[in-house]
Amino acid sequence: MNKKQKWLVLVSVIIFLFVTLNPSVFKIGPYDLWGRGAGTPYFAIRPMYQNWAVIAVPAVALFYYFKDKKPRV
Repeated sequence: MNKKQKWLVLVSVIIFLFVTLNPSVFKIGPYDLWGRGAGTPYFAIRPMYQNWAVIAVPAVALFYYFKDKKPRV
């Protein structure tokens, strides 16, 4: 595991825990994407497993993208 991958894992775990412990943290402003009032947080609309997928899928993709590339012989 190289340095970029280690940082990616660390940041992903921190974001994952932050969203799990406080799912209403990602407010887009006074209104969410569908024009609802300030009392409706963006991420609280979806089930928790969908929030985890939004974090995990890009993290796994970037993990493989940052993989050390070895030259073919």
